[in-house]
Amino acid sequence: MHFQLLSTLFRVAKQTIEDNLQSFYRTKLITPKVIDNFSFQIESNLILEQFKRTIPESYQRTLQLIEANTEINQLIVPLNSIFRSRRDVHNKEVFRLEPELNARHDRPVCTLGEKCECFFLFPGECVLETVVVEEDFTRKTIPGMRLTVSPIRSVLISTLECFYNETCLSEITREINSLVSPTNFSTLRLSSLAMNESENDTIDMLAKKLFIQSWSNQTSSYESYFNQCHPLSCQYSYLSRYNIIDAVTRIIGTLGTLNFPLALLVPYLIKLSSYIWAKMKSRRQNTIRPSVETVSTRRGK
Repeated sequence: MHFQLLSTLFRVAKQTIEDNLQSFYRTKLITPKVIDNFSFQIESNLILEQFKRTIPESYQRTLQLIEANTEINQLIVPLNSIFRSRRDVHNKEVFRLEPELNARHDRPVCTLGEKCECFFLFPGECVLETVVVEEDFTRKTIPGMRLTVSPIRSVLISTLECFYNETCLSEITREINSLVSPTNFSTLRLSSLAMNESENDTIDMLAKKLFIQSWSNQTSSYESYFNQCHPLSCQYSYLSRYNIIDAVTRIIGTLGTLNFPLALLVPYLIKLSSYIWAKMKSRRQNTIRPSVETVSTRRGK
């Protein structure tokens, strides 16, 4: 059951990625005018990052639906439930599907004096290590493989550390009937782990990343975007510092363009200036009046 559920998680994750990629490939970037290459790369990266954030949420909803479907519909599986007979208020026997809270039905027993792991991860739910019982009744623990009342949670809280150990994995394959299920799988390579990954990571941590180590992003083609927009005209500008020669050249060029209008205006400006000066001069002469000096004399007797 553990391998069947693990295979289901991988298959659903792959299908989720493929479905969302089909939707992502239909995404269009529409701009009112052609943007430059730098802005185009920023917009493309923003769209890609948003896609990478939303796709795990879709997968988590699927996992929640799988777990809720088992609990709500009371599907009978060896790990999570058992029928018990109860008496109702009328003392009639009624069979009800109840969870096996102590996790002891069809799974290893956690009793005193035995080496086993049992802790309460969820309210009223015990978590055990998975063991393999040999023909001589010896018990071998499978590292990282947890067992609880919920099948899907049992897988999610487990790790893949046994899959990186050839000895551990061979002990599991010996217990699998090759006529029922194929056993031609090999161990995982520690060298394939990313920098932020470990063989002790829970499957839940891997599932939240859709079992993806890294995304390979092909650089967006600005040329394709430019050709698709097919602009009718283009404008560009650049910044530069003026030097002395450039400044003098521009001043002379500006004065050169003023030669023709100045040739037409200068005679009229000179005549206008002469007329104004004459008017001002005549007005000044009219305002000056002659002054007579009076000298007083005194005759003596």
